[in-house]
Amino acid sequence: MTFYDKRLSTDLALGVQVRFRDAIDVTLTGGGHRTTNQNWVDPLRQFSFGKTPKTRAEVRALNAFYLSVDRIAGEFRMRDPSDYEAARQQFATGDDSTGPFPLTDTYTDGGDSYVRTTTLPVSGTVSIWKDGVLLTETTDYTIDYATGLVTFVASVGAGLALEWLGEFDVRAAFSGPPQARSLAPDSGGGLFRIEGWPIEEVRV
Repeated sequence: MTFYDKRLSTDLALGVQVRFRDAIDVTLTGGGHRTTNQNWVDPLRQFSFGKTPKTRAEVRALNAFYLSVDRIAGEFRMRDPSDYEAARQQFATGDDSTGPFPLTDTYTDGGDSYVRTTTLPVSGTVSIWKDGVLLTETTDYTIDYATGLVTFVASVGAGLALEWLGEFDVRAAFSGPPQARSLAPDSGGGLFRIEGWPIEEVRV
């Protein structure tokens, strides 16, 4: 699939709903015990346009985006409106190399944590610290914004903490064409509802 490094407009995505898609097999034994088989390490996200009405102009803009990313054959950036900001946190530890180091986002609940690799940081929102000192992009490091990999100009000493904060998108693709249902007469631009679950996160 071709990756188009552009995001579906947040205005067009207004009102979008998000849910997790997972691959965990759950079986109840004869004795009533529950067993699971986790096929994926990480879940994927699915996006629905919910019940927020769209004007005819907005539906046309959505169709234009769909066609511009090669319909279901292309991939693009999608913002998860419920989760797109990483607070300042450690993402790696120096190892006497320049990297590259992948950006990660850690979710913590009590003593348990889950680490998510962040592959599509948003340019202009990222800050990076080395051993508590704020660094300057290009002067001290570079970021591949299509992979989330950070490479430093000079080697990072072993054991030094690398931290970051910033915004990120998810890599996504249309799983089918947008479906628009008319809700009101066409006078004044009309109102439509986008139905189904047409957008899904894509594993890198």
